[in-house]
Amino acid sequence: MNATEFMEKLADALQTEAELKPETRLEDLEEYDSLARMSILAFMDQDYGVKLSFEDFKQIKTVSDLIAKAGV
Repeated sequence: MNATEFMEKLADALQTEAELKPETRLEDLEEYDSLARMSILAFMDQDYGVKLSFEDFKQIKTVSDLIAKAGV
């Protein structure tokens, strides 16, 4: 899977119509709330086998940060 596919799947997980780019700041997304955070945790675990800790998640600011954690 490449970064473009990752961003498409992430947009689905977040249920957003926004065009995600690597530089997109998660907090700038209208849909980014506590449920979105939980969706990201589930998405990363189910689709990439990556379990993010609270400390990991605090460091994630952009889509690019998530891409790096997923190893895409």
